[in-house]
Amino acid sequence: MANLSMKEKATFEELFEMNTGYVIDFSNSSFARFIGETINIDIYNGPGYTEYSSKANKLRQIWSNEPDNVVGTLLSEMLSHYE
Repeated sequence: MANLSMKEKATFEELFEMNTGYVIDFSNSSFARFIGETINIDIYNGPGYTEYSSKANKLRQIWSNEPDNVVGTLLSEMLSHYE
């Protein structure tokens, strides 16, 4: 589990516009591809990620399930994509 504070999570949620269930400008397929290429996780069929949910909830699952280094890598790449 990543050690993100509530404030950090709230900041990322606002920045990535997650309140609607979406994440930035990703479609389901582009989000899955981005996650797969960045941290090698299949967010729709991988272990622990098979239950259907929104992209925002998938990202929250990653924050809850993965270690700091994986979450840090993903957030760094997402910030680059966001720019």
